[in-house]
Amino acid sequence: MKLFTNCSNCKTEISFSTWYSDRVEFKKSKGDNVKLTCKSCNKTDKYHINSIKAKKSKFALLIAFIIFLIGTPILLLFLWDYFLKVNYFYGMLGLLIPLTIPSVIYMVISKNESSRVRLFNNS
Repeated sequence: MKLFTNCSNCKTEISFSTWYSDRVEFKKSKGDNVKLTCKSCNKTDKYHINSIKAKKSKFALLIAFIIFLIGTPILLLFLWDYFLKVNYFYGMLGLLIPLTIPSVIYMVISKNESSRVRLFNNS
């Protein structure tokens, strides 16, 4: 999850990553005010925790997409010989179910990231 706020001097977005799942956990660890440095104007200032917002981390979505993109062809490659040997519908359907595993992993990671962002912004 990526947290961000705007610089009090130049109004540029200051962003940083964190593993905290909600604002309460973040506050317990860092306190009411967080000391951040703007990369644009190099001014260090304290920002209140209520001025910090969360957004989805592109890194987590990238990892999920790579798992989907690489996992599906690999599973298809391993199961291809079995597809050719099965002559009935339910057998083929049973072989297609493992191909949904990478897409399920992608959906779980994406949903988890969305719920963490929503939880942080609403707490």
